[in-house]
Amino acid sequence: MHVLNETYIIPIDNISETVKIHPSEIHEFNRKYFVHLRGDVIGIEWLSKLFMLGERTMNDEELNTVIISNGSEKFGIVVDKLINEQEFVMKTLDGHLSGIPGISGSTLLGDGQVVLIVNPLEIIQLAKNQP
Repeated sequence: MHVLNETYIIPIDNISETVKIHPSEIHEFNRKYFVHLRGDVIGIEWLSKLFMLGERTMNDEELNTVIISNGSEKFGIVVDKLINEQEFVMKTLDGHLSGIPGISGSTLLGDGQVVLIVNPLEIIQLAKNQP
């Protein structure tokens, strides 16, 4: 998936589905955002906001949203663009990079690009603790 020209990977084991959400379907309560999806209320947040890369952007276009799950709850992550599924080998981060919230490792794509791997469980916690 792409966010502000950066590529990130979410392990498929934690992805329930990908959906397009129209901004009119997004509701706000207490500075938290949510949508109604198939009878469930699902919190959502922009990955760019969680990683402090930018603000939430809503125009008239549908938003690419990855629904992730930690087993007991679902949460939506808004991204700029979705990329196809592919296999990867994860390398854990060392040194100063090892404690970055929401990131569990990195991988090297076939084109030589280094990509960070998102930790879905930490992303849900980051979103809940977002001011």
